[in-house]
Amino acid sequence: DRLECAPAGRPNLYPPLYHLALCGLHQAGLDWITAAKAVSVAIVPLFCLVFYLIFSRLARPSFGFFVVLLILSSYGFVNGLINNVPAACVLMLWALSVFLFTRGKYPVAALPAALCFYVHPFLGYPVWAILLAWGLWTRKTRGLWYLLSLVLAAPFIAHQARYLPYVSFLPVGENSLVELKIGEILLAAAGMVWAVRRRERCPVLLLFWLVLVASVALMFFSGYRYRFLVTQGFLPVLLFAAYALDVFLEHCPERRKQWLILGAAFVFFFLASPTLVVSGGRPKFIAGDSFFINSLKF
Repeated sequence: DRLECAPAGRPNLYPPLYHLALCGLHQAGLDWITAAKAVSVAIVPLFCLVFYLIFSRLARPSFGFFVVLLILSSYGFVNGLINNVPAACVLMLWALSVFLFTRGKYPVAALPAALCFYVHPFLGYPVWAILLAWGLWTRKTRGLWYLLSLVLAAPFIAHQARYLPYVSFLPVGENSLVELKIGEILLAAAGMVWAVRRRERCPVLLLFWLVLVASVALMFFSGYRYRFLVTQGFLPVLLFAAYALDVFLEHCPERRKQWLILGAAFVFFFLASPTLVVSGGRPKFIAGDSFFINSLKF
């Protein structure tokens, strides 16, 4: 818990915001292990609450419900939230920036995008690029407000650039594990097809496409294939799958059938969520692989 314990002369290239938050909890009286555990416990409900509140306003409350349901159904995605809290915080800041931008609060929307650089050493860059491209695409010159994010993040970007020779990408053992969520992937494919056939050009769907393209690109060009295929990068698949479920619900006018759809979706994803797991080159089908079911096992 002391910087003097670090190797002498070695610069700290990890952004400080998350560690400052842990220090705040420690100063409040928690020991370091308890502080870290408290954050790991709180991050999942906080993440779901933020995404529900934002996406239920950007679209419909039912869409927000499906987003949260699909997040909680994915064992790998939830584990990614717990084990990589800074990346989870970046995703929440991204969603907050999107919400503020759609409400016309352009300078304020640049602030969460700038904070991403101070939370995670890598994700701030693709998040900022996605937001800038989306802002220019949907609001033209208004999107230039995201250049303010770079100005605010410039001190830490300069710090990283100065010590760039210390940065390296090593092989990651987690890449030997692949979890393919069958229901979510099929629904996401349907959602993408529906979005194209319905020629919907709403800002939120355009954003989903950009995030999907970025996740696929980063999966191939970074050393973190697992994280962009199963955990953080799986977010656009969950969003398109939620869109497909919401479209299906929208085309069902009868109230009783709508409740049946909601109930069936809850039972299938929260209690089942079948998955094809490939570990060490060996595929294995798991019928009940939701976060809730796997948590009961332990």
